[in-house]
Amino acid sequence: MQLKPFAFSNANSGISGPTYQATGGDYVTIPGNGFIYHTFINPGNFVSPQVISSAEVIVIGGGGGGASYSGAGNAGAGGGAGGVVYHSSIEIGAGTSAIGVGTGGIHAHTTSYQGFNGEPSTAFNITALGGGGAG
Repeated sequence: MQLKPFAFSNANSGISGPTYQATGGDYVTIPGNGFIYHTFINPGNFVSPQVISSAEVIVIGGGGGGASYSGAGNAGAGGGAGGVVYHSSIEIGAGTSAIGVGTGGIHAHTTSYQGFNGEPSTAFNITALGGGGAG
């Protein structure tokens, strides 16, 4: 399974606990550290009935695909990592926010030595670019 993460967490700022009603993500974790984590590994929606005044957000683009080798003694290179964008405190409006999760690039085919680029991930008007395919 290829991990394509997007994580959202909300600090203890008056809306956590029983009054916190935001939904969305493939995994929602409440580890007891004052945060609630919404992790997306597939595209989806983050839905909050109220404004979240201070959210910590990490968006990670899909990684680039690896290259194939071109003959005896040569090895294919690895693709580039997906871009990472981190915000320590942003406001998220009430309503539905689409979350786009970029897939990783496909490795090189036998007729081409170049790996494909990863796709960008998007959330809350933030874009993290995909990694470059290896050559």
